[in-house]
Amino acid sequence: MFRFADTRIDEASGIGVGIASPGVVYVQNDSGDSARFFAVDASTGTTLAVYTVPGARNVDWEDLAVARDARGVPSVWLADIGDNDATRDEVRIYRVDEPVVDRHRVGLQLTTSAPSVWRLRYPDGPTDAEALTVAPGGAGYVVTKSFFGESSVYAVPAIANPTRVQTLRRVAAIRPVRLALPEQRLGEGVAVQRSTLLVDSEGVGSTVYAVPTPSVPTRSGSPVASAGASEPNTVRTGSTSTSARRSTTVGRSRWLWLGLGALALAGAGVSSISLRRRRR
Repeated sequence: MFRFADTRIDEASGIGVGIASPGVVYVQNDSGDSARFFAVDASTGTTLAVYTVPGARNVDWEDLAVARDARGVPSVWLADIGDNDATRDEVRIYRVDEPVVDRHRVGLQLTTSAPSVWRLRYPDGPTDAEALTVAPGGAGYVVTKSFFGESSVYAVPAIANPTRVQTLRRVAAIRPVRLALPEQRLGEGVAVQRSTLLVDSEGVGSTVYAVPTPSVPTRSGSPVASAGASEPNTVRTGSTSTSARRSTTVGRSRWLWLGLGALALAGAGVSSISLRRRRR
């Protein structure tokens, strides 16, 4: 689709498709950056605006999601949930109203609305998670990173509360399937836009690809639809668990693990999910 033109986008860790701003994708850098995200023209890769989230902190922002909240307002959700060493007693999610991006102006430095803040912990102690999914209406889920083929899914409390730490609730487990994706330096974000995957990678000037999504068979053998929701961004994911290996039958394609459950949610109309893999 395009290459990121902005050298400040050097460790893109999530990607989401605009609802209030069609033709725009949002990305954020991983840990080490400030509390900001980028609005990028989806046809050229040019950064249109950089948005600072007031009062937020980027400890290890692993994911970004775009979905309507309980009010029906298009929103950007930022997941500060990375924890490779499983030492964090508290992780956070921030939600801000999605900005309306002026595609005729370039390089704006702006501030978002005040964020809703979730302070969260796991019921069974610190856990490394690098995936956030948000359904239309604002129901959020955190998906853990796994190297063993199964990830846990935790429900985010419905109401944000910045004054106390709330406990995530484990609601499901998903087992990944393998899909062929383009060769990338370090695959990070994946957005499902109807029947297409948008995939990005770390690195200055990295490429965002559009990849057709196949139907995914369930255990019973019947296919799971891998697309289909009313919003332009149905599901977003980054490569979370994941082991990668080269396919001997698909040229230089890289096999990355994506959650079967994530694709099933895409068919059910989930707005945003991100699963990702990172160096240790």
